[in-house]
Formats: sequence, C-alpha cells, structure tokens
Amino acid sequence: MAERKPPPRPLTAWQAIFAGQIVVNLPILVLFYSVYSLAEPLGYWARLIAAFVVSMAWGLYASRRWQRWAYRRGVDRAQLQRLAGLTLLMMPRAAPREPPAPPRKPKRG
Repeated sequence: MAERKPPPRPLTAWQAIFAGQIVVNLPILVLFYSVYSLAEPLGYWARLIAAFVVSMAWGLYASRRWQRWAYRRGVDRAQLQRLAGLTLLMMPRAAPREPPAPPRKPKRG
C-alpha cells in the first residue's frame, strides 16, 4: 500500500513573499539583463523592448503559479495580496466594490 504524504506545512504570508521574490522577481532581473545584453546587434530601443517583453512574460507566468502555490500552502488570500502589492510581486488590487444600494421607493405625498 502506498504511503500518504503528510500535508505541506502551512506558510505565513511573509514566507510566501520571500519565496516569491526568489522565484518571480529575481529571474525577471536576470532575464531582462541577459536579453538586453545578448541582443546587442539590435538597436537600443529594440533591445529594451525585447528585454521588457521577455521578462514581463516570465513575471506574469511565474507570479500566477506562485500565487496558486501560496494559496495551496494555506496563506490567507487578503494578507498575501496586500503584502504582494507592497513588495511589488503583484499589482496592488483595487478596493473591492460594495454592491449598489437597492433603489428607493418614491414617497407618496
């Protein structure tokens, strides 16, 4: 009979943020510099745009995977979004909208 793995240890939001900085933001910097350096035969603006596109593609892909990983490890969603916005791992979310108030009945007078 196969052994069952114990569930992963829950993480704090700060531990998840630290892991995210390593697996999301650090590769973004490395990719940007690498693509910019390797595309030297291209013009300045072409190198800049290529480096930006490649690094942001990685950032979008990796940040979504990192976010799902953190949720699976038991990190509170609201706290993770707030801290990730502060540390530039994710775009800060807008404040959630309240549902509109029901229409008032006209007064008879």
